[in-house]
Amino acid sequence: MLDNAYHGTTASCSGVSPSMSTGSGRPSPDFVYQSQDVLIATQPDPYRGKFRYAAHSDIGTKYAQDLEFTLAQARGNIAAYIHESIQGVAGQVIFPEGYLSKAYEKVRAAGGLCIADEVQVGFGRTGDYFWAFEHDNVIPDIVTMGKPIGNGFPLGCVVTTPEIAAAFDDAQYFNTFGGNPVSCSVGLAVLDVLEKENLQQNAKEMGEYMLEQLRQLQKQYPVIGDVRGRGLFIGVELVQSPQTLQPGTQEATYVWERLRDLRILVGKGGKHKNVLRIKPPIVINKSDIDLFIEQFEKILKELQEGTWKEMTLIQRIRARSIEAKKPRFQSKVLSNLAAVAVVFGLVRLLTK
Repeated sequence: MLDNAYHGTTASCSGVSPSMSTGSGRPSPDFVYQSQDVLIATQPDPYRGKFRYAAHSDIGTKYAQDLEFTLAQARGNIAAYIHESIQGVAGQVIFPEGYLSKAYEKVRAAGGLCIADEVQVGFGRTGDYFWAFEHDNVIPDIVTMGKPIGNGFPLGCVVTTPEIAAAFDDAQYFNTFGGNPVSCSVGLAVLDVLEKENLQQNAKEMGEYMLEQLRQLQKQYPVIGDVRGRGLFIGVELVQSPQTLQPGTQEATYVWERLRDLRILVGKGGKHKNVLRIKPPIVINKSDIDLFIEQFEKILKELQEGTWKEMTLIQRIRARSIEAKKPRFQSKVLSNLAAVAVVFGLVRLLTK
């Protein structure tokens, strides 16, 4: 697995999720126990990692060679290499060109399987492809998916090859809720909406537009160290200095909370908790993005002018109260479609 990865908090998943301990005073007990037979490879971060675009060439190969060194430390056979196709909790980290394909070669040469975690980035969110791993021209042995597959309805899925699935022939496995028809009908309804409303193309176009607007802000505000993303999976890394890359952790926390005051929700992640994680509903439109950019710039000005350090908790609470009294901004969001998906799913089920 990769450093700062996140794959979930169930027992086994916690063992391949180093980010459970990121930013805490001590490692998560679950991670320590479950990761005893797990090797952690270097995070292939091209902005502030071991190898950077600014200082090295062909860093994808360099990070893959680093992974090969990690594989050589194994006490026995390699079972599998699991990765997010784009690291999310780690700060929307997009792997350098060529890394993933070379990593797959080295893992398979060592006898391991390759597992792509598409829970956050799958189903067209990255725009050009339905699955984010396709950007790197690789074919995983196992793909895990969830969250958008049910659009708010609890649903998850694992896809693999017939050869790997056959391993269950000699094992007893039982799942009370596995394959229940209501969940499957909801999943089919979500796929119908994605296709009929051309939402993958919307993610591509709106993602390009948002990235363009954010990069314009980056030129004006040095606190924005990096803007990165694919489709509508975007990261904005804040720094105290573009030269030293000193993480802007306090600045990110302030922006994160001020956006909430202004009724806009984004995530916050990265090893230093200084990356704004922007992953809006893929039905978002230009007017929604313009509103976000307008409010984001308002907060960036507060940072630049230094007024953010003077704003007391009472002032922030008062500002939030004022914003709460304003008319709610309405947008067509996927969360509303979740209820529609459930209804469609039930209708589909009942009419068969």
